[in-house]
Amino acid sequence: SSVFGFCYAHSYQILRAQLMLAYAHLEENGSIFAVVSHPDHPTRDWGEGYRVYEQEALKDGAKLKCDFLIDSVVVATDYKFYWTKQTWEELLEDVGFSAISWEELDEHSTNILLKAEKQ
Repeated sequence: SSVFGFCYAHSYQILRAQLMLAYAHLEENGSIFAVVSHPDHPTRDWGEGYRVYEQEALKDGAKLKCDFLIDSVVVATDYKFYWTKQTWEELLEDVGFSAISWEELDEHSTNILLKAEKQ
């Protein structure tokens, strides 16, 4: 499993399985980091190069549409899935991670850096 792949987990079971695999492959006291959808502001409908839109009401597993733009023209679209901070933390702890922390990337980012350590 790749930490990059966490944003593509479209179900609770898949996200849990990805976290379990990541945990299993870490050495003791190892850590993971992942850039995930920001729990407090995951969408942005402005910006020169990147926009993120809700495809449904924001809740665990909600699908988000990500448009990449050049000169205000959409040149690529991708999708990712939203998970609440509570769900991330519960899953990480359930799998065995500790020292969970969140780091802002910048004040306008729709993503956030999530870190956790293997116990």
